[in-house]
Amino acid sequence: VATSKAYVINLAILPEPVDSGSIIMMGSHDLALEILAEGMHTEACNVELFCVSVGSLDGLIALRQGLCHIAGCHLPESSGDDFNIAHVQHLFPGRSMAMVTVGYRQQGILTQKGNPKKVSEIGDLARDDISIINRQPGSGTRLWLDRILSEIGIPHSQVIGYDHEVKTHHHVGLAISRGEADAGVGLLAEAKMMGLDFTPLFEERYDLVLPADEFDNPTFTPLFDRLHSEDFRKAVSGLGGYDTDRTGEMVTVGMEPIGN
Repeated sequence: VATSKAYVINLAILPEPVDSGSIIMMGSHDLALEILAEGMHTEACNVELFCVSVGSLDGLIALRQGLCHIAGCHLPESSGDDFNIAHVQHLFPGRSMAMVTVGYRQQGILTQKGNPKKVSEIGDLARDDISIINRQPGSGTRLWLDRILSEIGIPHSQVIGYDHEVKTHHHVGLAISRGEADAGVGLLAEAKMMGLDFTPLFEERYDLVLPADEFDNPTFTPLFDRLHSEDFRKAVSGLGGYDTDRTGEMVTVGMEPIGN
């Protein structure tokens, strides 16, 4: 269930018209998006990208409510291995939406250097000698973890630290590096950045979502040019745990645009 935060965003970050030179992206935290935004700020394109981390589901709700121009998400499907499509179709009925791939990311269990408590699988998070740092409700990582815990029959109450929630992968890595938690689910890139151990669990697709009829808006051109650039791919690949082979691919879901 999404939180109510997407409905009460401070007026200070409400987006101006999309042709104003500022693009507001709300959704899941992503290290590749930080690189994308930095590149946009340094290029002479008169367009800036501002990323607000609220979680994947709340990002889509914010887009539906007109609180941002683009949503970023990696929401797992309830069945199968795909991401985002069913959620976009559900939240935007009768609308044609464009989904643009940023990349495929490796997620897994982050632990302190050397993995001193020998955490090797999700079931270990329920041990009485393990405390975790969790992501907020509505984030793709939290939805994935909740689904897996349900599938293997572990109640939330059995996981120490389940209610210790943070909004970004950075905060997950930071809490573990400081010894505030023994483990958490997060990105390989974050583990590498923080010098943590990493046990791989799954690969996911991170997409940018926007109305299909806005895809060709000239304001978005510098963003998508940057997304397709070789420099961006190299920088993201250098993070570790990112596959950029399909970066920049676009698919349209939902109702076809009028006139097509």
